[in-house]
Amino acid sequence: MLNLDAKGSILNDRTPQRGYPKWGWLTATVKNPMKWTAETPNLYTLELLLKDSLDQTVQKITTKVGFRSVEIKNGQLLVNGIPTRLRGVNRHEMDPKTGKVMTEELMLRDIRLMKQANVNAVRTCHYPNCERWYELCDSLGLYVMDEADIEEHGLRGRLASDPSWAAAWIDRQQRLVIRDRNHPSVIFWSLGNEAGWGTNFALTAAWTHEYDPTRPVHYEGAQGSSSPSEWVPDPSAVDVISRFYPRTQDEYLNPGVADNNMERPENARWERLLSIARDTMDNRPVLTSEYAHAMGNALGNFQEYWDEIYSHPRMLGGFIWEWADEGIEARQPLPKGGESKASPLGRNGGAPFIAYGGDFNDYPNLKAFCIKGIVDSYRNTTPKYEEVKQVYAPIYFERREERLRVGEQSSGMSGERRENTHDEMAVGNIVVKKHDPHFDLNTINIKEELRNGYRYVTASLKEATLWAPKGHVIARTQFKAHPQPLPKGGESKKHPTSNNIQYPLLSGGSGGGFPLPKQEGQGWVSLHAFRAPTDNDKGFGNWIAKDWKQQCLDNLRDSIVNDTTHIYKTANGQIRMTVSIVKEKESSLFTLHSSFIPEGQLPPLPCLGITLKLPKELRNIEYLGRGPWDNYPDRHAAALVDIYKSTVSEQYFHYPRPQDSGNHDDVQWLKITDKNGHGWLIEPLPSGGAGVGFSFSALPYSVQQLYNATHDYELKEEDCVWLNLDCAVMGLGNSSCGPGVLTKYAIPQRPHTLRLRFTPL
Repeated sequence: MLNLDAKGSILNDRTPQRGYPKWGWLTATVKNPMKWTAETPNLYTLELLLKDSLDQTVQKITTKVGFRSVEIKNGQLLVNGIPTRLRGVNRHEMDPKTGKVMTEELMLRDIRLMKQANVNAVRTCHYPNCERWYELCDSLGLYVMDEADIEEHGLRGRLASDPSWAAAWIDRQQRLVIRDRNHPSVIFWSLGNEAGWGTNFALTAAWTHEYDPTRPVHYEGAQGSSSPSEWVPDPSAVDVISRFYPRTQDEYLNPGVADNNMERPENARWERLLSIARDTMDNRPVLTSEYAHAMGNALGNFQEYWDEIYSHPRMLGGFIWEWADEGIEARQPLPKGGESKASPLGRNGGAPFIAYGGDFNDYPNLKAFCIKGIVDSYRNTTPKYEEVKQVYAPIYFERREERLRVGEQSSGMSGERRENTHDEMAVGNIVVKKHDPHFDLNTINIKEELRNGYRYVTASLKEATLWAPKGHVIARTQFKAHPQPLPKGGESKKHPTSNNIQYPLLSGGSGGGFPLPKQEGQGWVSLHAFRAPTDNDKGFGNWIAKDWKQQCLDNLRDSIVNDTTHIYKTANGQIRMTVSIVKEKESSLFTLHSSFIPEGQLPPLPCLGITLKLPKELRNIEYLGRGPWDNYPDRHAAALVDIYKSTVSEQYFHYPRPQDSGNHDDVQWLKITDKNGHGWLIEPLPSGGAGVGFSFSALPYSVQQLYNATHDYELKEEDCVWLNLDCAVMGLGNSSCGPGVLTKYAIPQRPHTLRLRFTPL
């Protein structure tokens, strides 16, 4: 078989002098094998035996193989002939304790967490991974975009056309393809990352196509020009159109950051994927190989991305940047003489913490720019993870004429869901697909229940799998049914008396209207119009957080007009806050009417409402609103409206670099109490028969402490509770590396009102 004698007949059969070489030297026919996909990772064992002249086996090699086809037709990626979208993440090999050397245990945890979050694809950014990783992806089921270690950030694209680098280019690509060619999980070859385009890439793409015609080739740097005046297609050497950090079709705040070459960051093209997909000048699938930059408290407008991806057949999907934080475990500095300046590298330091750029006396550095995962460095999940899980869910729910319809997310049709009534069955009020090419609905339980004025729907696994236990929830949703109920203790028209009140919220007054306290203390009310900037707020150009600081939003000057009106002045504008508090006669109940009038030239406001400083004993919260994890106007998909119980300490999510966290939207009532149940019930005042929902956060840290801290371990719970009650909150966006906040999730500069009723408990 090796043809050591170079026999001409064998050479002509395998590698003829003219024409293509023989693709397979050994062939066999397997009739109707079980196909391999990410959802059905069916594997077979292949044995190769080497025998001597006596037919004795002298060597045996075994490997796992999968039967599947990958092709691109009519602008779609087909796996086994079925249109497929990639719900992906970018993943670095990074362990917080061992660095780039990962244990199999952590690799398995990565895959299981990915699949539990409905992720079906991973890109090996930006280098070939440990060989064991591919075997695990084969056996548990993940599509892999396998990427060569070709990158030249510092030189931009200078080497891509340098002939002296051609050998290095082809060597790296060849070693990738030859090593990983037998893995069914690998469905794409990626030529590298951010290294320009030139003859060296054309060379590697040509070699890859010729050597392995069974897989398509990807490279995001292979770009033409999308200018209407000079349209140039992406190089034909790649099989998909790929872009970084695209925009949706929506309008964005501060669009000049993306559209003005003088203002936008280098290489921030931020094109609109759907516009590219609609362009009939090309017919390749359209992919975002990096998007939804998940740095810190992030992942705004993620649902909008996938609404567009499902709307057009050429939209292939995308890979979130990125899977896990890349922080490194270090030790907190030990105090010396009242200071904490010791190096965190010391093995004999204090408690462990996650360190980032600059913590190792390293310079230059990008500070916390390595902290950008949807799970943390230890692979603990985050609110971002929950949003990914919901939006990436492979099934959808609809209610029609009191019936619940459940089906697979559209794989290839434009706009409309695939409707085939002959392929459906009804079980009670639930209609489900009987057969599905990607997701077997027979493997899940669908449950619907009515409570709190909503129909709650969950889809969970009927049986345990290699990646999740029985009962694991695949997707959840809710549909409005009836008005929300009042909280327990608030149903009665007769409000409780003040006999057992321990915590007066505001001081002064015995009836009717009464003035606000004029200095900080118990019951102190102040304007809430600033948040500790998230990493997105401090993103490209630092434009939002920079504007907040330049306009003094982080240090507002308070000018008292009268007992009820304060004016908070910025550099070029002001916010007029009026708060009127009315105490009902013969009752301890009171109402708070507040109005906010932004005036002058103001930056986009992060929030608008009031802050109450409450006694530290009020540590327990219960509310009807979005939860249980924090949520923002552009991150709502995974946060259902329900009744949740928690504590103030549990409300803040501890990102390695402190920032705003803990917000809850669409709140219908909130109870904040001590261990004995004494405290306050807060509800929006009825308007047209129903209360208008509000937003809140209840934290043991002030905005200023979160603003000033650089590491999570620096935070110290304060001797009070900071309760923020807002009538408007700005979204999160993607600006840490990508487009910012959608205009529809910004706070319009117009008068706003917040009307709340406080009932003592």
